[in-house]
Parts: sequence; structure tokens; C-alpha cells
Amino acid sequence: NGTVTKISGAGTASIGKRIVNSSGHWKVGAGTLNLEGGGNDLNVMTVDAGAGTLAFNKGTFDMKSLVAATGSTVAFTGGTANFSGAYTGATTNVDGGTVNFNYVSTTNRSSTSALNLSSGTVGVAGTGFVGGGGIALTGTSVWKGGSVVGTGLVTVNSGAVLEKSGLGTVTFLSLMDNLGAVKITGGQIDTTVAGHHVQSSGTWDFADNTAIVGGGDFLNNGTVTKISGAGTASIGK
Repeated sequence: NGTVTKISGAGTASIGKRIVNSSGHWKVGAGTLNLEGGGNDLNVMTVDAGAGTLAFNKGTFDMKSLVAATGSTVAFTGGTANFSGAYTGATTNVDGGTVNFNYVSTTNRSSTSALNLSSGTVGVAGTGFVGGGGIALTGTSVWKGGSVVGTGLVTVNSGAVLEKSGLGTVTFLSLMDNLGAVKITGGQIDTTVAGHHVQSSGTWDFADNTAIVGGGDFLNNGTVTKISGAGTASIGK
């Protein structure tokens, strides 16, 4: 219930014990602090600003809420983390683990400045375009691979940027509302089956040899642009 700090060094420190009902603060000044024992926490987990990364790395974590200060990084690199309360992140990296944002409210929603997805799974609970739940992206996020699943809404806020880069595919089995800017500069977003819709009142840019494919609808009330190159981009929705 106090403060846990990774104080120095570019390496990794680990906690292999369960995290249980702690109401204290976590700070990673450098390197990585791995949480490897799972846990069940009914309080708010507070992550202070620091140059390092707090990583959920092994086990199953059934958490309530997380509040991360500007300048902090939280990563999901292994195991599964479930958040029943609001998640408020700064930089959130998903690379090999699973994180489920299960908070559903009609008055508030989870949010993070950056949601960077390389591999692993992001689960988003909610009631779709109308109602509560989902997660809002408020800064700049980069997706390279992995999956986004669930009935909740991923909102790219006005002024925010979501870029799909690299040659890989992001499997998107959720719903998206783009109020800001989406850029597909590499690879594709695949919604796979019907029912996974995308609507955009912001900007949506495609570079060469990129695509959004799969089932569901693409509703454009903004601007869609093929931005560069002599090649082809595709909308397969």
C-alpha cells in the first residue's frame, strides 16, 4: 500500500508473487518491472511517471482500475490482464499478452493516449456504437499485428492518430469510430466476418499495397485519401 519503484538500470526486475488488493503506487524509473504472479486487486492501481515499463508478463490478473500518469508506460507481454473498472493509460503496449478492457458505463469509458499493438490480443467490452464501454485513443497509436476483439467501440478521438504500419495484419473483430486520423501505411486491417463495422468522420489515409478487408460496413462521413505511390490500395468491406 506504499510505493514500489524500479530505480535504475536498463535491465529487468521481477515480482513473482500475486498482487492482492494493493492501493499503492508503482514507478519504473528505468528498464522493466515484470509482474509474473497474477493477482486479484479490488483497488485502483496507480502508475507514476517514469522512463521505464511496468509489464504484466505472466499469470492471470483480475484487476479493478488502473490510472497511469503522463510519462508512464504499461505493457502486456504475457498472461492475461482483466480490468473490470476504468483503465486510464498513458502509453499502453500490447506485445504477446492479452488485456481485456471490461468496463462498461454510459457516463465514462476507458482511455489511453497510445495503444500500441504488436502481437497479442486486446479485448474491448461494450454495447457498440450506442451505449457504454469501449476504449478511447487520445494520442498517437501504432498497430503492427495482433488482434482486437469484443463488442465494444474503439474510438479514435478528434486530434488522435492511429497508424497501421509494417507488413503484418491486424485482425479487428470489434467496432471502430474514427473522429481523428487513421493511416494504413503498411499491411492491412482484416475484420474477417460480418458485424464488425467501421465508421469514419475524420481522415482515413491509405498508402501503396494496403487494405482494410473483411465483413461489415465502412461508413465514410469524412475524407478517404490514397496518399502516395503508383500502386494499389483496397477497401474490401
